[in-house]
Amino acid sequence: TMPEPNRSTFLWLLDLLAEAAGHKASNRMSPKALATVVAPNLWDNIPESAQANPMTIMMMSQATVSYVCNGLEAHIARQATPGGGQ
Repeated sequence: TMPEPNRSTFLWLLDLLAEAAGHKASNRMSPKALATVVAPNLWDNIPESAQANPMTIMMMSQATVSYVCNGLEAHIARQATPGGGQ
């Protein structure tokens, strides 16, 4: 599990991203596109060992995008379920 306040902040971010994804017809930002833009900014720091290896950085970036995208899609699905919102 994610510790507080990280968890609350991440859930707030998912709410914000879900609202943006809800306007996909006008902003052309799908959950995947939103995750791709936002996820790299969520890193606290990159270990020095990874900084020297571009492949490691790319893999970390892809994993972070996948995590945010999956979380966002699940969050949107929960909001669409009756009684599934907050």
